[in-house]
Amino acid sequence: MALTYQFAGESGSGRLPPGGQWKCLKLAKVEQATLRDGPWHAGSRHSLPQACVENVALDANPDSPYLPRTE
Repeated sequence: MALTYQFAGESGSGRLPPGGQWKCLKLAKVEQATLRDGPWHAGSRHSLPQACVENVALDANPDSPYLPRTE
């Protein structure tokens, strides 16, 4: 599982809101993911606590409140 910020592409639940949204993704079900050039996109703070990731192993957000493991 991964807590991600989706700002482009398609969503199984319908259209993304303008600017994107936070999503909990089952990585084994992600298809046709591609890297892109351009600026980093990040959403504002979550409106609700996330419940999909129990142990954070990697966090690319420098302002994250989570403490990723260093193991």
